[in-house]
Amino acid sequence: MRTSTMFSAIAIITATQLFAGASLASAATPYQPELVYTLQASGVSEADNDNVITDIVSFGDRIAFRTVSARLFISDGTTAGTRDFDDELAAAGITNVLLERSVLTSNSLDLDGTLLFWGLASSSSSWELFTTNGVTIEQKTTTVLGPGNLYSVGDKIYISNTNRDVIQQLDLATETLIAIQGSYDCNPFSANHNLWGLNGKIIFHYDDNNCDDRLVVWDPASPLVPPVPLSAQVNGLGVSGTDRDYLDSSHDWYVFEGYLYFAAYANVSDVSVGIELLRTDGTTTTLVKDIHVGNGDSDAADEGEMTFTEYDGELYFGAYNGTDARLWKTDGTEAGTVELPLNAALTDPGGFNDAPATILGGRMLTSLYSADLGSELYATDGTASGTELLVDAFEGSDNSGLCWDDCAAPVVVNDVAFFLAFDGDVNSIWVTDGTPAGTEQITDGTDFSAEYAISDYAESAPLVPLGDSVYFAVNDWADDGGSGASAFYRIAIPSLANTGAEVSGWAFGGALAIAAGVSAHAIHRRRVRV
Repeated sequence: MRTSTMFSAIAIITATQLFAGASLASAATPYQPELVYTLQASGVSEADNDNVITDIVSFGDRIAFRTVSARLFISDGTTAGTRDFDDELAAAGITNVLLERSVLTSNSLDLDGTLLFWGLASSSSSWELFTTNGVTIEQKTTTVLGPGNLYSVGDKIYISNTNRDVIQQLDLATETLIAIQGSYDCNPFSANHNLWGLNGKIIFHYDDNNCDDRLVVWDPASPLVPPVPLSAQVNGLGVSGTDRDYLDSSHDWYVFEGYLYFAAYANVSDVSVGIELLRTDGTTTTLVKDIHVGNGDSDAADEGEMTFTEYDGELYFGAYNGTDARLWKTDGTEAGTVELPLNAALTDPGGFNDAPATILGGRMLTSLYSADLGSELYATDGTASGTELLVDAFEGSDNSGLCWDDCAAPVVVNDVAFFLAFDGDVNSIWVTDGTPAGTEQITDGTDFSAEYAISDYAESAPLVPLGDSVYFAVNDWADDGGSGASAFYRIAIPSLANTGAEVSGWAFGGALAIAAGVSAHAIHRRRVRV
């Protein structure tokens, strides 16, 4: 039960105001974090965290966020336009809410400006699907008995329903469900969290928790025909023609030019070559290349993951060649699958939890590791001469990661990218235009003194873009020396056309003004070494 003091009205100070004692540089940063909403002004701790933000998602022109205690808030990006939906949840008969949207998994979806999400219905004590347009909430199902991951393919919704051990197709307009389930060797059937639309078919990854871990193909044109498992074959999927346990759910998957690319156990002439890069069109599955030659795995680019980025008409990914994890590209052929000729000292690409790189200004932004700097952010066009360090965030460290924990890929808004980097104190927010001179730190430990400047509860989407802004949550843990505040922020990004300035030419300064009762500090900017 929430107390009246936890959610009492809090006076909001606009981000343009200066807190007493804060210094002002010669020009204010155009990337000034602005406080949008305060859930708790002080005192929040990891042991008492009901009022911290766990998930942030965008839909249409709005942002929705959820707390640990399942309170739902919807915002238009302004303080006045942010409110809790307690009354609407109660009217809809919802006692709990789930929100999440990331690259591979999702239990909420933006459907043409309407948010589809899971709610725990009080009438049936089951998780069902609801929609909101940001004003009202409407229940859409009564028999799904979720929750599960949601996917939008064509005009249908697909549900990876782990509670009922089934993949389901939902026609939201008619609210009809079709269970997609075959007769498999083992029970119970359990849907895993990956599903794709490919060449008119639905391919999904399942694990029956007993025997097999593999890919299955289903044709929506013949909904009563059970899914067909992709068969193992010589010079392709699996170790042998009878081997059926060939997938590892930790890997990424990517649809590129009519094929699904993924990492799995493969063979050449029925002899195992370990976990390698494969592709399928839903009918034929082939080994693209034996990268770690012999019976070795090539998927050690980032803690066992192989992730993909499409760039300049080819597919880029991280892979282990038997010596180092390096950046590779493929056109789908063995001859066209090659390691990039980067500096040999730069290894371990893609320290992000959803993609190895982000495209900005005609180059890829990716993390790379070197013995003297650790993992830092670089920009590359795929050549040694076109690769440069953007920031040494944790200066002089030879063992630092880009983030204290997993990083999400940088998000691009108005020709600049925002990303997280560990500066030796906290996970701080940085901005870059893709050049070292145009890379700046926006927040540091004086702004949010907790170990995680960005809410560690919202790691799946710590920086959420919408329109001309980026949104994030802060949990400034009191038991980590912080103020104990829990709040929601935005950074408005002016376009270069509107400012008439170059990103690298902006002077950074100013102060972060925040809610009454939450300590404030001057923002100390640091330019990177060029």
